Amino acid sequence: MAAEALRQGGADELTRFYRDHGAATLAWAIRLGVPGDDPARVAQRALTRSVRRIRRFDGAAPIEAWVFWNLAVVLRRARWRSALRRLLPQRRDRSARPIGRSALLLRRRERIVAALATLPRAQREAAVLIDLEGRTAEAAAVLLRRRSEVVMADLAAARPTIDHMMTELGLSPTDPGDRGARVLEMPRRPGPGS
Repeated sequence: MAAEALRQGGADELTRFYRDHGAATLAWAIRLGVPGDDPARVAQRALTRSVRRIRRFDGAAPIEAWVFWNLAVVLRRARWRSALRRLLPQRRDRSARPIGRSALLLRRRERIVAALATLPRAQREAAVLIDLEGRTAEAAAVLLRRRSEVVMADLAAARPTIDHMMTELGLSPTDPGDRGARVLEMPRRPGPGS
């Protein structure tokens, strides 16, 4: 079991844990994070928190769920920091803006993340896990610690906002290719022996 190997320690197990869960955690941090926060930093905090608290992991759920739950704690703290930043605004340096095609992609991603941020947290999580990542309602329910019926109700409530957001960005809400490409494609997990 991966959790037991992590408890025993060792650089190889830690490297394997980061390789197996790092890309997915980063994708979640981008999709569920607070606009203006660095998703890589949020993902790193979540992975570090998961490893530090691995002794508390009981194995009743998949280790992927453990990582997601730790990310949820980190995101909750990020929302608090964001609220504080709004209360105490800081000047931004706009001279470091990227240029060209990458700037357009970043602006589009920022608009999508900002639009997702307008959704209530439960709806946003359901939309990201099911609509954007293609998980089943049951798999999303394990990660969110909710019944699958509740997750599907949250998704149904979120879809009108998401469809409106897609239309504003020139994407088709009914085209599966556009629907899957709204934020980032979910990273593929490395297979055994890779």
